[in-house]
Amino acid sequence: MSIAFLLRSMRTALGAVLAVAISAAPGLAAGVDPITICHGSEAAALVPLAKLQGFYQVEGLEVQTRHFPSGFQALAAMLAGDCALSTAAVPPVVFQALHRADFRILAALSSSGQFEGIVAYRDRGIAAPADLRGRRIAVARATSAHYFLDMFLASQGLTAGDVTEVYLQPQEIGPALLAGSVDAAAHWEPNIRNLAKALGERAQVFSFPGLVVSPFLLLARQDVVEQAASPVQAVLRALIRAEQSMAAAPDEAARLLAPVYEEPAENFKFVRSLHEFGVRLDQPLPFILENAARWQIGLLPAPERPPLPDFMQLIDLKDLRAVRPQAVSIVD
Repeated sequence: MSIAFLLRSMRTALGAVLAVAISAAPGLAAGVDPITICHGSEAAALVPLAKLQGFYQVEGLEVQTRHFPSGFQALAAMLAGDCALSTAAVPPVVFQALHRADFRILAALSSSGQFEGIVAYRDRGIAAPADLRGRRIAVARATSAHYFLDMFLASQGLTAGDVTEVYLQPQEIGPALLAGSVDAAAHWEPNIRNLAKALGERAQVFSFPGLVVSPFLLLARQDVVEQAASPVQAVLRALIRAEQSMAAAPDEAARLLAPVYEEPAENFKFVRSLHEFGVRLDQPLPFILENAARWQIGLLPAPERPPLPDFMQLIDLKDLRAVRPQAVSIVD
């Protein structure tokens, strides 16, 4: 039974009873300290949507949001002290967890089993997955696209050693592919869609729905979670409001978010169709984290391989339980 199926089944069961436990909004307090939330791709769209619709202010917070090309970069900015909270997919979280434990996972904001893919040059003889052997493939290291690429290669009887992985920043991947300096690119949506459109009939797209389930996580520095006046629960309440608003008025959400991502509203509607947006902590999450960690550890030389992190120590259950207890199915 696939993890994607387990997630869908669990959410269906929860959906019948899920009730939002949001306390009365306190309003913006005088002299409140501002906080910054760094976020990456459209998978974390609840973060800017809550800002655009005033939900942080309703919860008594002054919030600034900063958009990064990837969750890897957003998480790195948080750990460098540039923001109090951030979002990231599982692989960047695992990458950091192998080296440090001074952050906490607060919730998943969305999940998808078909967000990543590969775009290749069909006119270079790449028509089937086996044709990727010996090719140069651009990818952002330790991202969900990197994880997808390695899992896709494995599913086709190939390994990362059978291709040349060209590690670039996410914003560099599209230009590299279009310039022809690589034969293919692994990326996430809507980049895959945009690149395929730009290449036209020259494009060959490879996808594998359900191969990699990508929860997109909300994270905070440990000191932010532990401070006496932690903003975490208020942030979670604002994000739940944004989730409800997106579900009730998806076209309006797409219109508001288009300028944030510098994409047409139609692109966000497409991305939304690939995701389940919802603020929750599902039981499979520790298993998903551990699987990604084994992949990351396996990329390292044997003498440098750290032990598997205890992800339950990194998942903060108390704050989402206080705000929306029905959305927490992880057993501690």
